[in-house]
Amino acid sequence: MEKITPILNAARDLFAEKGFEQTPIADIAKKAGVAGGTIIYHFKSKENLLFILIRQILYSLYRHAQDEISTATNGLNAVESYIRAFFSFLDSRGSDFKVLLKTNPFEVINLQEHPNADVKLIFDRYLDLLVDAIKRGQADGSIRDGQPAELGKFIFAALFGSAQLKVVFGDSSTNLRDSALHFARAGLKK
Repeated sequence: MEKITPILNAARDLFAEKGFEQTPIADIAKKAGVAGGTIIYHFKSKENLLFILIRQILYSLYRHAQDEISTATNGLNAVESYIRAFFSFLDSRGSDFKVLLKTNPFEVINLQEHPNADVKLIFDRYLDLLVDAIKRGQADGSIRDGQPAELGKFIFAALFGSAQLKVVFGDSSTNLRDSALHFARAGLKK
């Protein structure tokens, strides 16, 4: 474990800075203070290192949202909690979002070949939190009728687009968060 954490941290920093394709294992090894063979020994490949890193990031994002939603009093409040959790995570772990945005992990990992991969399952569970909140709101009357999956995907896409604005253009996430909350309320309220 003493070598794995520095390797993951080095990979996170370098993937966020340069992207996956432009980061050789030798650079990760140098930054982590280990030999390149140590990375291959522990992770087998750079792709597997990315897979493990993305799994950690998505699981942390999922748990953060799950914790925030757990105290929601109705479905609309749960959607708002999901959005707040997203921006809170973005603010506190911006380099993780850079990894997600700069590496295009779902293309590198090729989820078509591995449809049951943890990363896909965690990603789906994260999106399901939002869809379930919308369904809850429709059941309790706080959210208008509509297709929960489509509404959830639309909000999700807007959130990741906001993350890209923040990461790429340096927009203030506070304003983006407030706009996302207003947008969700206006679009979902009955």
